[in-house]
Amino acid sequence: MPQVIIFSTLNDYSTIETIRLLRLKKISPIIINQWNKISEVDIRISRSNKIIMLRTKLNDTIEINDKTIVWYRTGQDFIEYLLPNVKDKTIQKAIELEMTQFQEALFYSIESICKCRIGSYFSPKVNKINVLNIASKNGLNIPISRLLHQISVKFEADKRYITKSINEIVLFYKRGKEYQNKTTAISSKKQLNIEFPTLFQEYVNKYCEIRVFYFFGKLFAMAIMSQTNEKTKVDFRNYDYEKPNRAVPFNIDSRTARQINNFMKELNLNMGSLDFIQNTEGKLIFLEVNPIGQYGMVSKPCNYKLENLIANKIVSYYESQN
Repeated sequence: MPQVIIFSTLNDYSTIETIRLLRLKKISPIIINQWNKISEVDIRISRSNKIIMLRTKLNDTIEINDKTIVWYRTGQDFIEYLLPNVKDKTIQKAIELEMTQFQEALFYSIESICKCRIGSYFSPKVNKINVLNIASKNGLNIPISRLLHQISVKFEADKRYITKSINEIVLFYKRGKEYQNKTTAISSKKQLNIEFPTLFQEYVNKYCEIRVFYFFGKLFAMAIMSQTNEKTKVDFRNYDYEKPNRAVPFNIDSRTARQINNFMKELNLNMGSLDFIQNTEGKLIFLEVNPIGQYGMVSKPCNYKLENLIANKIVSYYESQN
């Protein structure tokens, strides 16, 4: 019987719900997360074949082969290391790089063997700027963007801009408060001295925001009515928990659907969450893609039952390999 392996993090609702559905189908996956890290690894590579044997902290024994079913949901730290007590920073950095390379080698080997795979360990590392270029190449509309570093610049007085992180959002807590680097609107007639690499984009007057969940060529879209709320006007992720934005199902036109499919194929992604803005003229503007983005926020309000969709995909893999 094929093994089903799920790589995730603790308390991820989407993972928990999908596991519940799999167990109803009499499939018991092995979950690798902070509580059950990989403790033993044996990778054998030759010209003719690859053999991967793993053991986890909870004593799960895993033999990766072409029948193994793998779902990479989220997370990055899956191997338990016994770190040497080294004070020299250069040696510490060298050890950390060795650990990173080792884990990447493990996942590259897993993904080269497993034919039945959802997601990828490497997919969260997509570059936001590269993604904009690929989106534009595939016909998707993108906002006018500028990357600036160590330069003095004056924006046009009659236009508004937003600034956002080039990398992913950083979330942390200090003294009981939550902090994160959010998308921020700016309007300045003054000369700005940009001392650090910064992404600016032209502000788009929006009718609504669109979140699209992509899964093996299928699209599930939701419109978020965030424009009339001052707190969420720039970015719906500046959540207003007292007055939540209305969210409704949304139909993606066939031309944009083809463009999204081509875009995701070029990125080699079989699942992910895409963010768009629909401007006041009705045009869809692509913003970014998150290969491991939360999809429960689309599933529940729109009754798409995306957890069932993923569970059924794993079940179909399981039955085809059994």
